[in-house]
Amino acid sequence: MNTRWWKWVLWGIGAVVAVTVLAAASILFIVGHGIPFVEGDRVVRSGAAYGFTIGSTRAEAFAAIKEKYSSPGNKVSVAWKRASLDNEVLQTLESPGSRQMSGDAYGYYRAGVSGLPEVPQPLLLVDQWHVEMPAKWVDSVYLTFAGGRLAEIQRSRWVFERP
Repeated sequence: MNTRWWKWVLWGIGAVVAVTVLAAASILFIVGHGIPFVEGDRVVRSGAAYGFTIGSTRAEAFAAIKEKYSSPGNKVSVAWKRASLDNEVLQTLESPGSRQMSGDAYGYYRAGVSGLPEVPQPLLLVDQWHVEMPAKWVDSVYLTFAGGRLAEIQRSRWVFERP
């Protein structure tokens, strides 16, 4: 009879502990940082991505939004500081929910993509656009303009909101 059976028991216990620690560490990582290769932010500053091309005008970027993102429920929005020079014009166009929070430092405009026939005035005045795609995911595209041209495309995709 083998008298070293206790070595096999210790190896088994060690393996169970190692797997448990690895699983716990993986779960903590995923909760804090997202599911690798699925979630996260991707930023593009040259070339093209997600239907947009760096260097496009606002009208070209809006045409791409209408073509690729006009599904029901998709929205485009912009936010601006109420202390900005354009606030006088923008406050007349802001969304009703934004008007109710007039004490906030920022105002916003939000509209359904499918209901917009042309580039709305707020999108012409604000340099960062937010395209929201409601789903089981938190899914957004942010477009940043500089000098009237598209300078950055950012895709943000998450299974759930994190603090």
